[in-house]
Amino acid sequence: MTDLAADLAQAAATDRLLLALDFDGSLAPIVPVPEDARMLPELIGTIADLSASPSVTLVLVSGRAGDSLAHCAEAPSGTRVVGSHGAQWGTIETEGGERHFVSSPLHLSETESQLLADLTRQLEDIAARHEGVHVEYKPAASVLHTRRADSDVAAAAEAALDAGPATLPGVNVLRGKAVTELSVLHTNKGEALKRLIDELDATYAIYAGDDVTDEFAFAALAAADIPTMTIKVGEGASLAPHRVAGPTELAEVLRDLAQHILGHVSQTS
Repeated sequence: MTDLAADLAQAAATDRLLLALDFDGSLAPIVPVPEDARMLPELIGTIADLSASPSVTLVLVSGRAGDSLAHCAEAPSGTRVVGSHGAQWGTIETEGGERHFVSSPLHLSETESQLLADLTRQLEDIAARHEGVHVEYKPAASVLHTRRADSDVAAAAEAALDAGPATLPGVNVLRGKAVTELSVLHTNKGEALKRLIDELDATYAIYAGDDVTDEFAFAALAAADIPTMTIKVGEGASLAPHRVAGPTELAEVLRDLAQHILGHVSQTS
């Protein structure tokens, strides 16, 4: 374990800080209906302050599709977004008071498109046979959600997924909390973090997340050749050396980071 305050001070003093953050369960509490999720009110100002810092590049890295993330995350216009576990890259832009996800179109091959159609039909069949289970649709994936199902029903739905669409050749399976994504692209948050570090020529990287899929990002930063800081939000085994109880506690860490950055700027100006 490393000292949180010392790591925050080091991150605040770096020239090019990559601040990559998961959304659901990290910046926003988990809610029964995903589209109802919103960033904690106390985080909105802190995120805006961090985003405005010249030394910081803020990136939301989520399993959500880009459009959904832009709708739910009350992030500043221009915030970079990596959606769908690394399949979508773009920014949140504000127009007419509405936030939109702006990116280049995602093009699938004919083979990938057919695979997506096949796995989606099978997931829809599973959802239709299991009460409380539903399917979410993404540009390169479909997702089985079991959070609102009874535990035995959820287990049966997951077993049907494992025996059926998860076995299709070319499918990338990503498992989270009460959610399993089947994608036709082989991406994850770890690969996204590696790309971000390279693109930004980052001198320090921070990542915070709560889910199983965030472990890819934690592993990538543990192997990076720059100083890094990873934070596990909530319970569960993790590679991250730091842990906070939930979004409220992560908000406090990010507020401290913003204050460290402000203090560093004051000392050097």
